[in-house]
Amino acid sequence: MSKRNLGTMETDSQNMEEHPEKLSRSNAPVASPTAINQLPTTSRQSTSNQGSSGKAPSLQVPTIKISCAELDSVPEDEYGENGFARIDIEQEIGGQFDTLKFLGFGAYATIWLVKNRVDGKYEALKITKSNPDYEETVMREVQFMNYMIKLGTHENIVEFLGFTEINVDRAIHQVLRFEVLGPNLDEVLQSELKFHPDVLKNMIKQLLKAVEYIHRQHIIHMDIKTENIMFAICDEDIQMMAIRSYASNNIYHLDLTSADSKFTLKLADLDWQL
Repeated sequence: MSKRNLGTMETDSQNMEEHPEKLSRSNAPVASPTAINQLPTTSRQSTSNQGSSGKAPSLQVPTIKISCAELDSVPEDEYGENGFARIDIEQEIGGQFDTLKFLGFGAYATIWLVKNRVDGKYEALKITKSNPDYEETVMREVQFMNYMIKLGTHENIVEFLGFTEINVDRAIHQVLRFEVLGPNLDEVLQSELKFHPDVLKNMIKQLLKAVEYIHRQHIIHMDIKTENIMFAICDEDIQMMAIRSYASNNIYHLDLTSADSKFTLKLADLDWQL
């Protein structure tokens, strides 16, 4: 594998002519831990595959029900020294975000649906453990997402909104801000929903577009799996998630059963290698 650094990557990006139409964020500044608002906070983009993205869903669009992650499923010992931030629903964090719903957790971070007090928009916050051993992993993801912003957003890659740090119980936690997405592919598969064959073809096509795009930047995603492939959802679904903070299920307007189903898949959790 190439061992080029990000400086070389950025030089290469200046010479790219393959995707001039995707350079809408070429002037976006690189986020720093002390500058939470340097990157623009934008709403999710509408795409040709997701007819209802960013809009109220059509009444004809069927819904699927997915079980919610439960906050009490996080092992108690994960909150100890160098562990997760102990956060509750309806808690204000970082002087800017109101927590609305627990979305899940992984090896080193919890995920929360929040509302940004500055612009009133919903975001998904990835709040890491305070363990300094994870700082390098987090900063690699931040560097990658900032690099992608300079190239221009891609409809099949999760949109990055910025980076900051918060202090919870006298411990520092790094926070990555993303657009809000719906269920991941693993959750949908577990729902035993029967996909139309054309839907499966569309899923594969969209995933390959995302992989092709990052490969063109000489980057390899190191952790492609169903849990890291997510569905875009409409604003109404996000609002319902926020309102139903303690509900045991999320309801999404996603049609995955007919030949002409319209949806957008996004590749997330970009653990990458040059």
